[in-house]
Amino acid sequence: MDDLGLFDELSQLGLQLGEVHVSHRGAKHVLAAFGASAQRLTLLSARRRVYNPPEFCPMDPRMTRHNSFTDVDGPLTLSHCRELRELEIRVWHLGTVELNLISSITSMNIQKISLTSSLGFEGFSADHTYWTQLDNSLCQLANKSRRKLEMVFGEVEAGARDTKPDFQKYIPRFIEKGRVRVVDKAGKTIVYCSDE
Repeated sequence: MDDLGLFDELSQLGLQLGEVHVSHRGAKHVLAAFGASAQRLTLLSARRRVYNPPEFCPMDPRMTRHNSFTDVDGPLTLSHCRELRELEIRVWHLGTVELNLISSITSMNIQKISLTSSLGFEGFSADHTYWTQLDNSLCQLANKSRRKLEMVFGEVEAGARDTKPDFQKYIPRFIEKGRVRVVDKAGKTIVYCSDE
């Protein structure tokens, strides 16, 4: 964080980066300097303590959790990343931030989006509004992309589960337009693939 001015200087000298890996700290600043040329982008969210309300306190099922990208100096957007082909987002909890990031993509070359969270598909039930919003955003991207769009979910606890969820219930419209894969934590075992 102390050397963010260096990014501005390097950017002014014409340095372009094809691949950017950045944590929540300084993400907005780094993307402002190098996002326009980045083809592959990885965003890493920091772990945050989650408040667990007492059992007698009802939780609104429409409520989404927030991760640390909401703390970055204003909202993070990918609208200026016009060369973006691959996006990877690693968050501790599914929430509105990754939905906003995905819906802000303007690149017509986007071909792969990866999303990993600590809860995987168990974060929200299949009928939660989170999945409807994600489905809509992915469909819009698939319609304007010059390439077939692939969505990859990192399913952290996939190997430990006896019964697998019906993944087609989560983003049914996008499954018709693009490709969906669910992989285990190591990314080596495919738990689900929509075109197999």
